[in-house]
Amino acid sequence: MHDACMLPPLPNGLLAAEDDALVNDVTAVEVVEATVVFAASVVLAVLLRRLLVRTLDRQDADRHLGRLTGRFLGLVVVAVGVVYGLCLPAVGV
Repeated sequence: MHDACMLPPLPNGLLAAEDDALVNDVTAVEVVEATVVFAASVVLAVLLRRLLVRTLDRQDADRHLGRLTGRFLGLVVVAVGVVYGLCLPAVGV
């Protein structure tokens, strides 16, 4: 019954994900965990951006350098948080 949900094997013979991760439904607990991870990554990104902007503005650096670097760092932190939050159910954490 679940064979229709299975992904075809990759050229090296491996599946794209674990069999149970493809078949099992996502529970409400996993959705809450992913949401908490995402929210924490957004908060962390905002705090790091503010800290970086404040640190670079105190030095003789270009005024926009802190903002640009802070936004990039925030984007990276949020992206890592999204990927980690989405991977939580797949790895069984």
